[in-house]
This record gives sequence, C-alpha cells and structure tokens, in this order.
Amino acid sequence: MKLSLYRKYDTLGNSGVEQFLHDSRNGVQFHGCKLFADSEEGFGMPPLMNKSEKGPFEHGETFKLYRLAPRTIRLGLVLQGETYEKIAVARRQLVALFSPLVYEKGTGPDGRTGDTMYLYKYLGDKRGLRVRLSEGPRFEYTFADANEMRVDVELVAYRPLFFGNSETTTDDSGVVSGSFSFTTYINVRYSDWFMRPRILLSGPGWQDPKVKTGEGEVIELDGYTIVSFPVYMVPENREVYEVTTDTDLKPYMTGVSNLENFRLRPTTLHGGGSDTLEFSGSFSGSGTASVTIYHENQYLSA
Repeated sequence: MKLSLYRKYDTLGNSGVEQFLHDSRNGVQFHGCKLFADSEEGFGMPPLMNKSEKGPFEHGETFKLYRLAPRTIRLGLVLQGETYEKIAVARRQLVALFSPLVYEKGTGPDGRTGDTMYLYKYLGDKRGLRVRLSEGPRFEYTFADANEMRVDVELVAYRPLFFGNSETTTDDSGVVSGSFSFTTYINVRYSDWFMRPRILLSGPGWQDPKVKTGEGEVIELDGYTIVSFPVYMVPENREVYEVTTDTDLKPYMTGVSNLENFRLRPTTLHGGGSDTLEFSGSFSGSGTASVTIYHENQYLSA
C-alpha cells in the first residue's frame, strides 16, 4: 500500500509535487528523514445523513432519503531521523506540505487558479480524494526516543467519493441533415457510484442540441445553434456555457432540463458494463455533430 499527497502549490513555492507519505514500513525519504504511516482512518464507506419525518401520532419515524456526508481522514505518521535537528527540519517541511494557506484564484505562481490538495491511495489501483486540512500536523516527541517523532493529521473531504482514472469517449453523428439522433456508450464497469460526465458538443449548424441519459434525464437547449464555438456542459458545477466566449447558456435550457440529476449509472444499478448518452438535434442543411465525454470512476471506498 502506498499513500501520497499532491499539492498544486505549497507554501515554499513548489508546484505540482506528489509527496509520498507511505510506501510500506520501510518508509519514504523525506528531507533527510524516513517517513511512514503507522495508522489510518476514514478510507471505508463515507458517513451517511439519513432524513426522516415524524407525524404527530406516529410510532417511530418515516425514512425519506439519505445523503453522503463529508469524510474525515485521520493519518498517524512517523518521522525517523538520525538526530533531533534533522527531524526538526523535516517537521517544518511537513507543516509547509499540509499548510491551509492557499492561493486565491489567479494569484498562484503561474497565474492560474488556486491551490488544490489531493490525497491518493495506491491499493491495486490509484484512488484519490480532494481534501482540506482540518487539524494538525500535531507533533509528539519524547526525549526517551530521540530518533522518532509522531505526527497526527486530520483531513476532510467535503465530497466524500474517491475518484479513479479519468476516461474520455468521443463519438459523432456522421454527416446528417434534418433531425438526427445517435447513442454513445460509456464504460462504467469499474465504478460503484454515479458519475457526473463533462460533455463537449461541437458542430457548426447544430440546432437545439439535446443530451439524454439512460435514466431519462436531459439537458436541452431550445432556440440555440452551435456556430463557431463548442458548448461545454458541466452538470456537477451546474454550468452550460460556450467555450472561449464563456457565454452562459442556461437561459436556453428547457423546463425539462435537469442538471441536478444528470449522471451516469454504475454497473450495480443497471447490470451492464456501459451506460448511454443519446444526442439529438437538427441541421438546416447538412453537418456533423461531434461529442467528447469526460468522466472519472467514482468509488465509495479506497
């Protein structure tokens, strides 16, 4: 088992660094010391929030729904070094690695958006969480064991699902005229939770573009025609916009459109290795509708 933390930036100005925290009890080299984890908590099922209602004369309550709650990760790390001085240097580097100080949008060293912290676990495959620091690092040192320091860290994942590898699926309608539709199959066999795809639509002249999931949820733009710039649909962020111009296209969405529940189903819910997206619209002349679908496998546990 391996465990690592990725920071887009840290407080020392380093960028794009994946720092391993654990690679077996042999540990990893960390600024002149050995670093490893001797305990972990929070990598199983996320906590649930159950909602219920109670009538004035009801015995017990009536269950209504559940939601996944934020996930708390607790790590017990150990720093081992030849001297207290070397451990102290490594300790300062750990503080920089986990620091809650982040760059706001547009103020990072490369002018890009703010900092992001990811925790990755390697256990057969690589699964990650987007996390924030909740508590720590707390250091525990006893002079009786001068070559070792205990480090406790608590992280929180407000979106508690682990994500796996990103996948990309491309498809197109071929040359069509008038009304058309085509179905694209998306591989979902490795996921055990709903996935929120990001969809790029292109094809000059594509009128009233519509996307429909296997569950029947749709995103439909009425009275809109793709001209020079592709359309990007990001249901998870409640966004539908024109690439390059950033024009918000939600005013074109029909009343049946549903960004909230637009998703791909995992194999456990429909029994197949793939789910579908159906694309439709029309061309006044002829043209080709092209789509690119991006999605990440989602998991309930590491």
